[in-house]
Amino acid sequence: VPDPFYMTLREELKKPTKTKAQEEVELKRIQKELEEEAECKKQFKASPLPPSTFQSRLKHIEEKQEARRQRVKAESKALTKAMQKPFSFDQRNKLRRSRSLSSLDTDSKPSCL
Repeated sequence: VPDPFYMTLREELKKPTKTKAQEEVELKRIQKELEEEAECKKQFKASPLPPSTFQSRLKHIEEKQEARRQRVKAESKALTKAMQKPFSFDQRNKLRRSRSLSSLDTDSKPSCL
């Protein structure tokens, strides 16, 4: 059996070495695993609910909206009343009615003799 060349033996005997990039990747992986393991071991406690969670905000908001709606409605009515002008024929009709009523009153009174 022929002896192998020395260069092939040297390659087999040589320990496989890692490059710096491979070492960094391996180190980061190990650190990440340790951090995850430490995170899993941590005990946690839920924080208590804030008191505002139990307050009925919806009712308060609805009351404010209702009050605002009533105020706006009253303001709108007042504004409409202020802008409202009587029709021209309305005054004419009132004048005619008052004349006819006064003439009826004078006609309906019997004259005393």
